[in-house]
Amino acid sequence: MKRLRIIGGEKRGFTLISPEGRDTRPTSSRVREALFDILGERVRGHRFLDLFAGTGSVGIEALSRGAVQASFVEASRANVRAIRENLLACGLESRGKTFAGRLPACLFRLAGKGTFDVAFVDPPYDSELRTRVLEMLAGGSVMSPGAWIVLEHRKSWSPHGPHRLLRYLRTAHYGDTELSFYQLAGKESPPRENV
Repeated sequence: MKRLRIIGGEKRGFTLISPEGRDTRPTSSRVREALFDILGERVRGHRFLDLFAGTGSVGIEALSRGAVQASFVEASRANVRAIRENLLACGLESRGKTFAGRLPACLFRLAGKGTFDVAFVDPPYDSELRTRVLEMLAGGSVMSPGAWIVLEHRKSWSPHGPHRLLRYLRTAHYGDTELSFYQLAGKESPPRENV
């Protein structure tokens, strides 16, 4: 099993487990740290959605940094078990909910369960689901007005596609990995220099 650490917040230093295998590509600690530096206080006191959650390291990091609740959507049953074990080991099981299933179909199960303020989307780098999931999040009832959506992707993918309900904010670069930030219509964004 691979080992990851929570890098910030109340559970900083806790070790997370990650099943062995090529199907899971955990978000590196460097990228997670940068992600939460950019999100800042947008996490504390808000609901967080971790899509293509893998072992849940990003959503658990959000809980450690003050998210009131995190939901994890993951297709691999082994990874869902690992997420549950990680939540239990960190004492965060009451604030984390797991959903086993594939996207985008699993988004329909989330409808009516409240809205999320931040979503982290980390599909396999070669997946064609990126744009479809972004459009479903923007056009569905899962995200709150003004919510932020962050997409992790390979550097070669262009994040500037036409998303009529999403405002593209910026892309941050970390080697071959990029994080693209979007905001759902319904609330003004802070000035670009604060993003």
